[in-house]
Amino acid sequence: MPPLNAGIMKTIAKVTFLGKNIDLPIKWKDMGSQYGDAFQPEEKSVAPVSPAPPNIFKPVSLNKYHIESVKVIGKKHSDFIDSACDAIGFAVDMWKLQAKFQNIIIMAVSAIGTPGCLSGPGLGAFIKSAPSFASATAQEKKYAAAVADAFDQK
Repeated sequence: MPPLNAGIMKTIAKVTFLGKNIDLPIKWKDMGSQYGDAFQPEEKSVAPVSPAPPNIFKPVSLNKYHIESVKVIGKKHSDFIDSACDAIGFAVDMWKLQAKFQNIIIMAVSAIGTPGCLSGPGLGAFIKSAPSFASATAQEKKYAAAVADAFDQK
């Protein structure tokens, strides 16, 4: 079995996330001139960020602070997606090292087995202990545990 292509997996994950069309800040309502006077002219409108990865969020306005939040938060989420995809690849590689066949019948050049004859350990523990999550923050470790739990469910 060839190794997982982490680059393709990361791109698919980011494009899928981008497809959710999440705006930052969430539930923003422009109150018209009430907030307009609080910002300097150069803060009200800046160049928008590219909607393509790694900017996986969309700014709700061209306000400087909305653009910056999209860049910062989007980068953190994009980095987590990269780490999670690396961890999944690591888990699959570790699983392949420990997987084994059982109850198969070998007939010359053929091996016949029933469904479930290939077994191996769960992926969750490998995802949680992956090198890509070694320096994760406490919150990122919670997200990593959620990813691991999703892959451990049968």
